[in-house]
Amino acid sequence: MKQHYFFYLCLAAILYPNATWAQIQPIRPYRTIKALVVGVSDYREEGIPDLEYAHRDAQAFARYLREESPWPVAEEDLVVLTDEAATYGNFMSELTAMAERCGPNDRFLLYFSGHGSIEATSDEPMGYWLLHDAPPHSYASGGACKITTLDTYFQQIVQEKRAKVVLVSDACRSGSLAEKPFRGASATTAALAQLFTGTIKLLACEAEQLSYESPTLGGGRGLFSYYLIEGMKGQADQNENRFVDLFELERYVQDQVRQASKGKQHPFRQGGSSDFKISRVKQGAIRYIPDDMPSKPDTSYLDYLAQFERAVEERHLLYPKNGSAYQIYQRMQRIPEAAQVQQAMRFNLMSALQDEAQKAINEYITKPGAALAKRWADQDIYAHYPEYLATAAQLTGPQNLFHRDIKSREYYFRGVNLRLKADAMNDAPDSLIQQAIEWQQQALELNPLAPHIYNELGLLYRDLGETTQEIYHFQRALALAPTWGLALTNLGLTYKNQSQPELAEELYLDALGKDSSLAMAYFNLAVLYRDNDMPAKAEKAYRQTLQADPSFAEAYYDLAFLYSEDEVRSEEALQVLREYQKLAPDDADGYTLQTYLHLKRGEPDAALASTLGALRADSASFYALQHAVYIHVQQAQYERAIPFLDRMIRHYPKERLGYKDKAICLLRLGRQEEAVQTIAQLLETGYRDYKKLQQDQGLAPLRNDPAYRTLMQQYFPKQVD
Repeated sequence: MKQHYFFYLCLAAILYPNATWAQIQPIRPYRTIKALVVGVSDYREEGIPDLEYAHRDAQAFARYLREESPWPVAEEDLVVLTDEAATYGNFMSELTAMAERCGPNDRFLLYFSGHGSIEATSDEPMGYWLLHDAPPHSYASGGACKITTLDTYFQQIVQEKRAKVVLVSDACRSGSLAEKPFRGASATTAALAQLFTGTIKLLACEAEQLSYESPTLGGGRGLFSYYLIEGMKGQADQNENRFVDLFELERYVQDQVRQASKGKQHPFRQGGSSDFKISRVKQGAIRYIPDDMPSKPDTSYLDYLAQFERAVEERHLLYPKNGSAYQIYQRMQRIPEAAQVQQAMRFNLMSALQDEAQKAINEYITKPGAALAKRWADQDIYAHYPEYLATAAQLTGPQNLFHRDIKSREYYFRGVNLRLKADAMNDAPDSLIQQAIEWQQQALELNPLAPHIYNELGLLYRDLGETTQEIYHFQRALALAPTWGLALTNLGLTYKNQSQPELAEELYLDALGKDSSLAMAYFNLAVLYRDNDMPAKAEKAYRQTLQADPSFAEAYYDLAFLYSEDEVRSEEALQVLREYQKLAPDDADGYTLQTYLHLKRGEPDAALASTLGALRADSASFYALQHAVYIHVQQAQYERAIPFLDRMIRHYPKERLGYKDKAICLLRLGRQEEAVQTIAQLLETGYRDYKKLQQDQGLAPLRNDPAYRTLMQQYFPKQVD
């Protein structure tokens, strides 16, 4: 995240405006310049290729504005975001801050260097700027700024603020992005060219072209950025009047870049009059500090600033409330002279509150296996995201164009949390799922192009058994993100559940063709093969699941179960089960399957140890209790079997087998009276199968017992002689 601390310490320039830069030459043709400079070479997600020099171009452009121009941009009016600092949240916050501070006759300069692209399904030339945290193939999910949103934002600045906007875009860098490297770059350039009425645009290349880089210019730079800065410094000043106007700059940059790229790249300019003065040629400047400027400004609030930055760094954004970044921000409202600092804190907090939620969405799209594993391990993992996003939206304000996007993500996570809550319940009410659907529908109204919302709705309609809606929403997710393996896998499972295995298999394989690391797709494919009696294919798919994700516990269990059905593979099954138990040590089913295998191998002691492990994990496990009784009975340890039978009767009073088995154990211990009492308990449950009681050879010693005969006459008067 971009550091603001130096900015805070430089606020004397705001608090004491008489400390200014005095130019020797004529008055500048604007009030102030405000500049947001963004350069992204290092992209967080592997699906988006890194660039070489985009960040260096941004740094060079910022250095020119700050240090080398005779019209320098004040420290508090210049924000530079590169690589990991250039997240969507930071970009949105800083763009909002700059726009809010613009006034009449200001210049707002936005520079972007990085990837430009479009969604694979976009037919309109709208395009996106990809920030550091953009997910591949699903830009509407966040991490990328839609060009049309920028256009609307700039229209407000031009019309409402009466400021002049200068947009410099180098978003068509050479190198492959997705399957069609030119499509996204062309659409982005086309959108920039068609939109932004009233904005001066300096674009790195024409549509159907890419922007090239040179490892020798300036130690490694983009051609457009390098010659743009050289031109603004004075190389473009053809009439030598010490100013560079738009006509001069355009001609110079076009000539130099065309020559350097051998005609492959043609920069161009749109908007603004040709004589618009874009820069001043440096002749000399002095720093003027008036005699009446205080030698030391009031910095009594700096302790608060240090606390604020520490709270943000430690992710104490809202909680604990005492000492949270939000609480410190609110305290600053009581210090009038620190109003500018509080504004900077506001924008910093806006960004920080969105960061984790955006990372979660990105991971869900780019690394769904890891994201789902986190959800399964901790259903409360997203618990604080809705409140974080609600607070970020509040700080942004409802008039801000990014407000809808933030609220959409808030509603999305509110719905996700409700579904995770329902999944953790044995019998969740439909009303809970309906409430989750309502949140997702609200999210969709605010961001109708978000595939993750459609995917979530598909899962919710699956829970309700509404297959038509389920299919529709998964298909909509895929229409917006055709290469998203998780959505393909989810739709495949839908068709599998609808007894269409061929179509399900096709979708699973398609998902794996798009993302070979998607463990869930391998797993679902394995289950499909298993259920359709194709054990060899199932085994291969289970192995591929574990190769993609060695922590996929359920795949170990299913593979062990598959081996357990083969008479000669019990040892392999036990080896796989041991791996499963490392990942799920508290799951009774793993121990129960282990018990079955040991019994099958004639290993009663090992079987008993496994059964006791299952009962430690789940004291009411029916199969574990059955196994414990069986093992003790087989070893004629009837006394040890009885406590397990008592537990079975207590937990499963309608499961009649426990009563009969207990009566038999008591008979073999010579405790006939207790055996009769146990049969009486069985009959009290409503059991009325006299024939089976008579045929059970284990109960034969009771048939001549007077108390037992009386019991039979009481419950079966017509059958007893």
